[in-house]
Amino acid sequence: ILPFSYQGGFIYFVGCGAAPNPTDEQLAEMATTSAESFKKTSGEPAKVALLSSSKWGPSKVQRASDMVRAEHPDVELYGPITMRDAIEEGCNVFVFPDLSIGNPLYKMLERIFGAEALGPELLSLSEEMSDLSRGATPTGIFWTAVHVAARSLIFPILVLNSGSSSVKYQLIDANTEKVMK
Repeated sequence: ILPFSYQGGFIYFVGCGAAPNPTDEQLAEMATTSAESFKKTSGEPAKVALLSSSKWGPSKVQRASDMVRAEHPDVELYGPITMRDAIEEGCNVFVFPDLSIGNPLYKMLERIFGAEALGPELLSLSEEMSDLSRGATPTGIFWTAVHVAARSLIFPILVLNSGSSSVKYQLIDANTEKVMK
């Protein structure tokens, strides 16, 4: 998962680094774990887009979408869906079907459009972990550290609030839903 601060809000790009060519099952798991992580991180409901170049015909994206709908009906899922349609639907979690699509798009969003990558997170392992790429910015390094620290606390919900000039965060008690001071 690669969280971004962009245009006053947050979006997740999923499948941009660790899974070069995920299976149907891996895509379904990426959709569900990223939806949960987005909710914990942003405090907002996830609108998950399983991206495809086409909405028609059998594909691993269609099979993954069917799995998510059957096993996790609570996930607000759009897919298979094109990027254009996902943006029009207001999706905030974008699951890419393979590395060759997701990786260049995340770099374009970051470098051309000024989105700030807040540090990659790897989920669905025996332990969650974060990674820093060789091109990590000081801000990206800082937010990766914040994510790691927040995940290690007994109060695991981290809500990021993107302002016009900076990103601020709040830790929220998962049991009482009150802001930590």
